[in-house]
Amino acid sequence: MQVTNRIEWIDSLKGLGIIAIYLGHFANDAGALYSFVFTYHVPLFFFISGFFGRAKPGDSFLQFVKRKFFRLMVPYFGFVFIAIFVYLLSMDVDVKTMLVQGFFGVRNNLFAGSLWFLPCLFVMSIMYQSVLIILKKKRFALIIAIALFIVTQTLFTQSPSSKPCWFWNIDSAMYYMIFYATGSMVFPYLRDFRIKTLSVSKRVCIFLFGAFSVLITAIVYFKGSGTIYALIGVDFFLIQWLYKICLPLLMISSNIMVAILLRKVSVLKLLGKSTLALCGTEQIIKIIIPTVLGLFSLSLKLFTPLATVLYTLICLLVNRFTIVAVIENNLPVLNGKSKWCE
Repeated sequence: MQVTNRIEWIDSLKGLGIIAIYLGHFANDAGALYSFVFTYHVPLFFFISGFFGRAKPGDSFLQFVKRKFFRLMVPYFGFVFIAIFVYLLSMDVDVKTMLVQGFFGVRNNLFAGSLWFLPCLFVMSIMYQSVLIILKKKRFALIIAIALFIVTQTLFTQSPSSKPCWFWNIDSAMYYMIFYATGSMVFPYLRDFRIKTLSVSKRVCIFLFGAFSVLITAIVYFKGSGTIYALIGVDFFLIQWLYKICLPLLMISSNIMVAILLRKVSVLKLLGKSTLALCGTEQIIKIIIPTVLGLFSLSLKLFTPLATVLYTLICLLVNRFTIVAVIENNLPVLNGKSKWCE
């Protein structure tokens, strides 16, 4: 997601997102935060990706595919090979199995979990651009995304959001494309949004929507996402579909408000600018840090969710100033910034 003039709150939003990704992968050690972040963090990154998902003016479809391949898939395969090398040095592994997993890139069947996002996003961006070429308008692309979501809910035997099984997560791309398309639709309004230029009535509406989003987010954290569905009191497939779409979007809205408030926080923006490399090296840093501690006869135990949050931040910061710094300074191809991405 490259942009010439960076927008501060977007970097902060990405920073919040990558914190949620790292934290969520500690599973039950994160306590209530585990199920909380899994409610929205994947849709959040697809939503953000939609901001800058369209082809550049004058680009052909093949140029777009080439740029996306070097932006996403070349780093993906690079991180796969680096992760295999690290695993080889740290434990007994089956390299052949890992190579097969890396080639297919299927979520929940990949030794480096976070990496599944990259091939899925690549597929999704191609799907979305193809629809735009044919139908021209973003609103029509959103309708197609809704239709694909419905297909995953009616024709698929298992959920592509939790148990995808198709090559490069094509089934997940069909499910999540609605968030990508929504991000593409709303970005021009978010980019140019200025609260001071709005009428009083519009300010009130935005305030009420923001308060509602925060309320829903708080309920999800303290009571669980199932509480919201129980409050609706209607078990109907259309309600189920709307719930799966609207709940993450409301929580994304809360994150956007927090990101705007924290847009001047340098550390958050720093993490947000490096999300590709941080995603690609998550598993690597989570192997290296405990290994280094073991050299000094120290062990890592996450006794409380607070300890997990603090360790999450340590992993991110250590990674950003070590592995990611080396990648950004010496291996731009792994950061999606090679000449073929321009």
